[in-house]
Amino acid sequence: MTTISTELAAATRKLKGDDLENARFEAEILLSLATKKTRETILTHPETELSEDEAETFREFVSRRSKHEPFSHISGEKEFMGFSFIVTTDTLIPRPETEILVEHASAVAQKFEGKNILIADIGTGSGCIAISTANLLREKHLLSPATSFVAIDISKEALAVCRRNIGKHSLDGVISVFNGDLLLPVIEKEIFQGNEVFIALANLPYLSAEIYASSPKTVQDFEPKSALFSKEQGLSHYRRLLEQILQIKKANPKMKIFALLEISPEQRDLFSNLAASIMGDKKIKLDFFQDLAGKWRLVKLEIL
Repeated sequence: MTTISTELAAATRKLKGDDLENARFEAEILLSLATKKTRETILTHPETELSEDEAETFREFVSRRSKHEPFSHISGEKEFMGFSFIVTTDTLIPRPETEILVEHASAVAQKFEGKNILIADIGTGSGCIAISTANLLREKHLLSPATSFVAIDISKEALAVCRRNIGKHSLDGVISVFNGDLLLPVIEKEIFQGNEVFIALANLPYLSAEIYASSPKTVQDFEPKSALFSKEQGLSHYRRLLEQILQIKKANPKMKIFALLEISPEQRDLFSNLAASIMGDKKIKLDFFQDLAGKWRLVKLEIL
């Protein structure tokens, strides 16, 4: 048998040796996960003996973290917008900078309360954007039958995670899931028919080859490259998405269409030029918003 204090000391030494700055704190969190006890309980009872299973699980977690595997993959979950989401190596780990997208999506939907609204989360991954938007509307008693959601991803493995999260948040009857390339399922099945407002939400791959190459080891080694990298200076996916949005607008000229898209800060001017070239004679309104770090992170496009 071994005690909490003994295992924490050994884990701290190992994590420090593998260049993890907050080694002691991380060891405490990992032990909390392994024992299913709060960190406070662990700290106040260092003499407590661990079972063989607890010690073995803890050492496995420490070994994984020492290779810089993200905490979210070890715990199997990540908090986003105050909600908990299941995450795996098949999905992008939700990030705080994406929360601004959900906040603006909720605001746009509220503006058209009572209208038939279709909200599409494109490249949904874990489903955190669609689910968080639906949760915000539900909290404000604005989640009516007139508002429908679709979550789309080309990865079947990611969609399996998305479905689990939809069930976890009791939104099975609200969010429909589709496998396909960007908005193709919406277009092919004419899901947008009968809606007065269409809101496209997307945190698509937008890292250029250069930026992806300089991204942290935790990103390159443990998150799917297909959810991060895009050609054409990071805008290849958004080019195709804008072309599909234009196609929907041409088929439904009276429908109000918005797109809320996460971008890389240096893409602000590039995206403006791309949108203008694709939309042609269609009048558009572009607004850019900064994240909490003061970086240009969100573009809101409205086809007038």
